[in-house]
Amino acid sequence: MLPFDDGLILILLLPSPQNVEVVEVQGRWRAEAPATWADALVEVATRVNAHNIMPKVTLVTLEDEEPKVSLVSSVPHFCPSGLSDAQLRAFLTQAIVYTSEFFSTLRTELPELVTWEETP
Repeated sequence: MLPFDDGLILILLLPSPQNVEVVEVQGRWRAEAPATWADALVEVATRVNAHNIMPKVTLVTLEDEEPKVSLVSSVPHFCPSGLSDAQLRAFLTQAIVYTSEFFSTLRTELPELVTWEETP
C-alpha cells in the first residue's frame, strides 16, 4: 500500500482460474462525493480512459449511510510464466506513475471535490 495525498495505491498479486498470476496496481481516489456527482465522475472517467493507455478508471459506489461515489483505477498485468525482477520493476514503475498522474488529473478536473491539503 502506497499512500499519496490524493489517493491510495495498492499492489496486489491475484490468482486466476487458469493458474495465471495477475499483478495488479489499483488506485483509490481520496474524494468521496455524494451520489449526485456520479454523472460528472463518469464523464471524467470516460475521458481519462479514452485518452490514456492506463490506468482503466471506473466509478464505484461506496456503502455509507448516504450513498457516495468515487473513482478507482486498475492496471493489471497477466503473468503466465512469471516476471523477472527487471520486468516487475518496469511494470510497477509505469503503473504507479500513470496512477499518480490519474490522481493529479482528478485534482485538476474536479477541484471542488478536493477537500484536503497537499503535503509539502
